[in-house]
Amino acid sequence: MSNAHHRLHTLPDADATLLRWLQACLDDLRDPVARMAEGQVDVEAVHQCRSGLRRLRSAFDLARGARHTAPESLVWTQTFRLLGASRDEDVLRELLGDVAWHQLAPWLAAQDSPAVALRRDDLPACFAPDAPFMRAWHELAQWLNTAAQVPSTHEERDAWRHHLVRRMDRWHARMADAARTGHALDDDALHSERKRCKRLQQALLWLRPHLPEAARKAYMRRLRAAQRQLGEWHDLHMATQRCQGAPRMLGADVSARLAWLAHRQSLARKAAVQALRRLARATPCWR
Repeated sequence: MSNAHHRLHTLPDADATLLRWLQACLDDLRDPVARMAEGQVDVEAVHQCRSGLRRLRSAFDLARGARHTAPESLVWTQTFRLLGASRDEDVLRELLGDVAWHQLAPWLAAQDSPAVALRRDDLPACFAPDAPFMRAWHELAQWLNTAAQVPSTHEERDAWRHHLVRRMDRWHARMADAARTGHALDDDALHSERKRCKRLQQALLWLRPHLPEAARKAYMRRLRAAQRQLGEWHDLHMATQRCQGAPRMLGADVSARLAWLAHRQSLARKAAVQALRRLARATPCWR
């Protein structure tokens, strides 16, 4: 897409707004991180930490290649995956129901490799003051403080605005390409589109004050619908993959539940592809 015209040309001090977004991400994480460090590892704390880290990683991804490229650490990704594994356990238990979960739990535990990431009981140690995650946190906070003191020229601010548009154009174009492929998408490709939807939604939420409301809402309706359908498919896909190969001797309750999950996954995949196609036809609200 051409950069000749975009709706962010009036975005004031665009470079500094990225720094404020990163700082807001850290601020939003303070409370759930503190609770996790104290051992309050419940469903809500895990969800809040994952949501905060997702916003932070979306900001990293949006900024990649721009003048202010934050020092993203592998620790963010590793911690996010660990929180994701904990969240998957909650989703799996909810999808299976109490009866099937209790019947399957011993078998599921036996299937886990010794190399599987830390379990929920080990999560608090990841947020201890001397843990790698917290060292990366302080590194980012220090970088933000230093970067905020470096003034940007008019040319640099304009270059950042164009960078924003190019990144979002690319994300939309990638989703449009995937939509054309449709049902031929493999599971990894469909999961990639789910993550792309999340990154684009976070970027548009951050840029909300600088976009025309009607156009933004129209695009966001389709974006949220695609993300919701892709999320439902992903949860069902995760559940069926985790339970693949479960022995039939576990009982009728388990067999019936797994058959139900497989059927729902098939329907959810079709709905996700359709939602992705509707999104691909939407007019980008930043243009």
